[in-house]
Amino acid sequence: MDTKDPDKKGVPHLKSKRWKTSNDPDYDTKVRRILDLYNNPPKDSVVISIDEKGTMTVKDYEGSSWRVEAPKISDRQKIRGKAELAAAYAPHIAKIFYRFSPKKRAYHITGLLRQVRASIPKPIKLYVILDNHHMHTGGLLKKFVNEDGFIELFFTPKNASWWNAIEQIFADIQKKVLNNSSFEDVVEMKEAVKNRLPELRARLKELLEINKGRFTFAFHLWKEMTTATTVPPCR
Repeated sequence: MDTKDPDKKGVPHLKSKRWKTSNDPDYDTKVRRILDLYNNPPKDSVVISIDEKGTMTVKDYEGSSWRVEAPKISDRQKIRGKAELAAAYAPHIAKIFYRFSPKKRAYHITGLLRQVRASIPKPIKLYVILDNHHMHTGGLLKKFVNEDGFIELFFTPKNASWWNAIEQIFADIQKKVLNNSSFEDVVEMKEAVKNRLPELRARLKELLEINKGRFTFAFHLWKEMTTATTVPPCR
C-alpha cells in the first residue's frame, strides 16, 4: 500500500464522525414498544411524545442561507438571555403543546401534561413517550399519573432519546427559528417560536391528510421487528 499518497490506490480521505449508542439491556424491547405505539396506536387513546429542548440562548446563531457574503459569528459572545421550552406532541392528531420557563423543573412537565389533559379529557387514555431524565422518573410525575388514572408512561432506552418523535419538533425549531437568528432578547425569541408552531402544525396536519390520517415513525424497522417478534398490545 502506498502510504505516502493513498488516493492513488483508491483509498478516500475521510472525515471522522461522532456517533451515539445505548447500552440499555432492554433496548430492543423498548424500541419495539415505542414503534408499535407510533405505527399501530391503540384505539380510544392518544400517543403523546414529551420532552424539554436544550436551553435556548439569545445570541448570534450560525447557519446556512443564500447570501452574497457569509456573515461572521464571533467565537466569544455575551449571552443576551435564555429560556427553557417543554413541549408535547400528539403525532396522530397533529397537536403541539408547549410551555416556556426560566429553568427546567419537574412541575413544568406535570403542568404541560395538565394542558394536554385539558385538551384531551378522560376517559381517553394517554400513552406518554419520554426519556429517562430525572424529572420524568421522579415522584411528582408518578403522583400525577396515579391521580389521573388514564396515563401510562413509556420510556425510551437510556441514552437513546432519538426514538422520541418530539425531537422532530425541536429540530424544526432549531432550523427554522434559531439558526441564523440574532434576537434582541428572550421575549423576541419566544415570539418567534410561538409564531413558528402554528405553521408547523399546519404542515403536520397536511402530511396526515396526505397519508390518509396515518402517522409513521421508522415504519420499515417496525415492520421488521414485529415480524421477528410479536409485541404484546397495550391495554
